[in-house]
Amino acid sequence: MSKQHRFNEEPPPSASEKIEGNDDLLKEILRRFPAKSLLRSSCVSKRWLSLISDPHFSLLWSKPKSHTVPGMFLRRLPLPSNTPTIDYVPLNRDQYHHENPPINPLDSGIKSVEEDDIDVLQSCNGLLLCSSFRLRHHSCNFYVYNPTTNKYRALPRPIGFGEKIVRGVSIAFDPSKSHHYKVICVSSHSKLLKGISWVQIYSSQTHTWRVYDDILVGPFDVDFETGVFWNGSINWISRASETSLRFDVDSESSNILPMPPLTDGLRVQRRFAFFNVCLGDYLHIGLFTSAGAQLEVFTMERDFSKWVLKYLVNLEATIMELHMPVPLPLVYWKFLVLGCFWDETEKESSCLMIYIPGKIGCYNIEEKCLKNVCDLNISSNEGWIISPTCKWVAGYPYIESLCCV
Repeated sequence: MSKQHRFNEEPPPSASEKIEGNDDLLKEILRRFPAKSLLRSSCVSKRWLSLISDPHFSLLWSKPKSHTVPGMFLRRLPLPSNTPTIDYVPLNRDQYHHENPPINPLDSGIKSVEEDDIDVLQSCNGLLLCSSFRLRHHSCNFYVYNPTTNKYRALPRPIGFGEKIVRGVSIAFDPSKSHHYKVICVSSHSKLLKGISWVQIYSSQTHTWRVYDDILVGPFDVDFETGVFWNGSINWISRASETSLRFDVDSESSNILPMPPLTDGLRVQRRFAFFNVCLGDYLHIGLFTSAGAQLEVFTMERDFSKWVLKYLVNLEATIMELHMPVPLPLVYWKFLVLGCFWDETEKESSCLMIYIPGKIGCYNIEEKCLKNVCDLNISSNEGWIISPTCKWVAGYPYIESLCCV
């Protein structure tokens, strides 16, 4: 009788069956998948789809995996077409086995449906804030695009759109806290009232705009087109004033943001090379001094109290290696710095991504060396319109995201 009982016993569950029956263990395994592989895995079963689609799993998956940016979107405006081109440039293709988005991501996303030419305004933790390309913001349409999922959302126009002058639009998204995002639109009634602005806030929870209760008062030269989300705030720069502004997205309050000092008596305006975030950890500003190709790289303290000079970089030797004439006024140098990034492949050091017509290079600040990242096709006149402080070319970091826009 006992032998018969043993014959009827079921075999112990296999390792795969144990995983399949344990949601917590399965989540720990799935959270290590790259985004594209994870999205494909959602087709395995309804249960897997339910787990992967759960906003709580999205927050778990979004916890930082590394400090390296796998790639960037390069935005160029080749004259005289006045139509921006957006290309994906892989910067770290092999180390973490990221699966790249489309080479021309907007062509297969927004532009495949919308008739407008599309421009990128900002990158924020995996989402791109885009607009239809217009010379004036009050005739634009705005979009939030996730290049990982190749999905986008067309935003409704802000309240009173067309009656006010739009100064700038910025996106705030922190996937470690929430799968929702907000878009901040700053506008004014007149060009004469540059120090006084109004704010509207779009929420992905409600899909509507609402007007911020208070006005935004700050220096006349705050550049609201330069908004960067960091440490819970949209941060803006000013070119001549001692201070600028930031907007705390959670508390919905405006605050003073100090600016790096104008140390050179001959310099009446800051010459910005870049203003960017390195994967949420550091807010960087790069400023050219009057001493040729000397670049000051500052980082902001976490309490927003001051900027700290982190690097003093002399790019003159690098420019000479590229056979560029030195010394010439800065405006004639045919390169620009796209941003400061952390590169674990380069002995865990900070690197400057440098755009030169026809190529992108990575300048290791500690090693003082430049390596070629990739070659690019360029228009016949692109070399003539490039300078270190121009706005024709910009780089936007790419980070994988599961956010449902």
